[in-house]
Amino acid sequence: MLKLTLRGLRAHKLRMVATLLAVLLGVGFMVGTQVLGATLKKSFDDIFVDVYANIDAVVRSDTVVEGPFGNDERLLIDEGMTADVLAVDGVTAAEGQVRGTLTIVGKDGKALYNAQAGPPMFGLNWFTDPDVNNWNLVGGVAPASRADVVIDQATADDGGFAVGDPITLDLSIGPTEFTVSGIATFGELDDYAGAPAVLLDTATAQELVGEPGKFSWISAVGDDVSQEQLVDSLSEQLPGGTQAITATAFADESADPFREFIDQFTSFITAFGWIALFVGGFIIYNTFTVILAQRTRELALLRAIGASRRQVLSSVVGEAAVTGILGGLLGAAFGIVLATGLRAGLGAIGFDLPSTPLVIEAAAFITPLLLAFVITVVSALIPAVRASRIPPVAAMSSAALDVSNRSVARFVIGVVLAVVSVIVFVAGMNAEGETALLRVGGSLLLTFITAVVLGPLFVRPLSAVLGAPGARLSRIAGQLARENARRNPARTSTTAAAIVIAVGLVATIAIVASSAKASVSELTENTVVSDFVVIDSSFQGFSPKLASDVAALPEVAVATGLRFGFGEIGGEGAVLLGVDPVAVGELFNLEVAEGSLAGLGVDGIAITSDTATESNLGLGDVVPATLVSAGAQMFTVAAIYDDNPALQGANYLISQEAFDSRFPASRQADGQVLIKLDDGADPEAVRPSIEAIVAEYPTATLQNLDELQADQAGQIDFFVNFLYGLLFLSVLISLIGVVNTLLLSVYERTRELGLLRAVGAIRSQVSSMVIQEAIIIALIGTIIGLVIGLGFGWALVSALASGAENFKLIYAVPTSTIIVVFIGAVVAGVGAGLYPAFRAGRLNVLDAVSSE
Repeated sequence: MLKLTLRGLRAHKLRMVATLLAVLLGVGFMVGTQVLGATLKKSFDDIFVDVYANIDAVVRSDTVVEGPFGNDERLLIDEGMTADVLAVDGVTAAEGQVRGTLTIVGKDGKALYNAQAGPPMFGLNWFTDPDVNNWNLVGGVAPASRADVVIDQATADDGGFAVGDPITLDLSIGPTEFTVSGIATFGELDDYAGAPAVLLDTATAQELVGEPGKFSWISAVGDDVSQEQLVDSLSEQLPGGTQAITATAFADESADPFREFIDQFTSFITAFGWIALFVGGFIIYNTFTVILAQRTRELALLRAIGASRRQVLSSVVGEAAVTGILGGLLGAAFGIVLATGLRAGLGAIGFDLPSTPLVIEAAAFITPLLLAFVITVVSALIPAVRASRIPPVAAMSSAALDVSNRSVARFVIGVVLAVVSVIVFVAGMNAEGETALLRVGGSLLLTFITAVVLGPLFVRPLSAVLGAPGARLSRIAGQLARENARRNPARTSTTAAAIVIAVGLVATIAIVASSAKASVSELTENTVVSDFVVIDSSFQGFSPKLASDVAALPEVAVATGLRFGFGEIGGEGAVLLGVDPVAVGELFNLEVAEGSLAGLGVDGIAITSDTATESNLGLGDVVPATLVSAGAQMFTVAAIYDDNPALQGANYLISQEAFDSRFPASRQADGQVLIKLDDGADPEAVRPSIEAIVAEYPTATLQNLDELQADQAGQIDFFVNFLYGLLFLSVLISLIGVVNTLLLSVYERTRELGLLRAVGAIRSQVSSMVIQEAIIIALIGTIIGLVIGLGFGWALVSALASGAENFKLIYAVPTSTIIVVFIGAVVAGVGAGLYPAFRAGRLNVLDAVSSE
């Protein structure tokens, strides 16, 4: 039987191409993302090992402040602690690290790098002790005064800077000019672990990007002792409030956020590989179903000459296993090539990485290859079992008749799946946050499977309706196309199922995106009453001088900045928004339920009504907070206001006076500036004056409310287009499935097509029949997919809304997108049917009539 299996594969190799392609694409996508993820992890691990290669231990504060976005920060440490570290036995060198962010301005006056599409730009202090310093000057000298900076080699190359050149840095005090005193490499790297860096003398770095008299941590070097021994000595002799850890542990801890991000990113991307394999399963099932139907007499003859059911079954399953293994191996090879391309793509959009060789681990291949094998074998098993059970005499004497649309078992299984899907869906709609999303997503998966199981029950009536226009317009060709689609409802349904999944996912994503954009527009219109907004393209903000200069214009009624600070309140990360208590009420539709914003002062805080209820706080109550810069602080509740999502998710408002007294000058920057003009002022007439001021700040952009909405919609569109790109793989596999099914169908009906030609049908009629059948299949899949997408789009919007405490999400159907998808289905159907139609029209009449 092994010889028979191999001979069967050779005989039907062309018919297996689509199966191999489906497995190859799905496995390749999964392997490629896993290899890329492992390579990125190795790159960052190597980077952080290099970063801290010169030191043995790190001394830092033991107080952790939870950030609002899940990132932990620590309190700064006094610079006087350096002397204490140096006094510990075994320590030969120690120096404090200042690390903050800034913006490097290119020679064209614009930011040299986009901080929103790549790593941050770091401001660091230059270590004077060579035992601690891992920077190597390749030109010039170290910074010796407040006007000097050293830049990394990559920044010098990208910006065209040389030693002695002026360079502008955008800081919280505004754009400031320095002189490039030196260019350096970091260990063997041209930049600071993949990020651009500017190095200043320690006092200047503390003033401009850190806090005077403070360090982020202190790096220590030991003398002939292990890192663990040095840490033990430091822990014994340093005062409370500090913590010592090994440099290895610090490097590992520093790499953790990157590893977590890479894990999430690769898992997200890999999910689309799963979808591709899931869609590919239908193609595999269809391929084997049609091929085995064509080989019914062949298999029956084997049974007649003595082959058992088990032997026939094992032969067919063996073909599937070989196909799955071969497709998986080819997919694995393709995945390695894909990983290389993906890494190059990341470099093209600004995520440059060290030239680490691809990390090819067994774990990246085991799951995809196993999945490919299992899906291929399981997909072929059902038609194989069905074929092995046909009595030899019946198989040799009659053609198979598809009665799947009358199957009681299919109906019962489909109903059970539908009920389970509804139960999971209802459970998801009654849950909140991530739980709701997972349950609704699970219900969507079950709905797709239910559509596959119950599909044959609806294909015949749908084919009759959708094929009616063609039957009227092209008569014989249209009538035959409609009957061909109805004749084998299981095959038509399974082919359409791949399209159902692709279209359903596209429609769902389009609805979620449309709802998000509509919600953002409504939010801006209903909550912001300013005429212009100045937004920041970095994460550091810009100098408050921008707002004060704009406010001085005669046509401007109010211009105020919003300052973002982070801390921990009630054990959770919190955003504290520094505002002008008077101006904020004029620029936002802010409803104060109790107290007054005017009473914030230097110690007051305003909280949302929800926060007041959840934390059982009222006017006059004390709110303890821990800030990264100022440590433990106490605020008094001076006002309670109804939440306004336009305040960027901030649950706590403090005055700018309070903000500036608790955050260092390097963090006293505005993340946004809102501008309201005098009544009767013409916005377009005033705009040039405002733009002239904004132009002085490289990371600032002036927008009116329409432009702000368009910008936010553009960010959503970018993410959605990324998802569409990933879904393209599933769409491609779906279309390959249509082509494959039609080709097999043409092959199966060779004699029938020959008879049609013999009784007078011309080539164009035969070709038209095949194309119209493809259109019917595409329309069935599209209509069912759109119905599912519309329903689950609404469900996902509702689920997302349940987890958005500060954001009202509204349901919006993108009519134009839905129309494009529908038209695209027809075009895709025509495209998928072209080659099979060409093959059908080119059949030799005599050969076709005489074929068996």
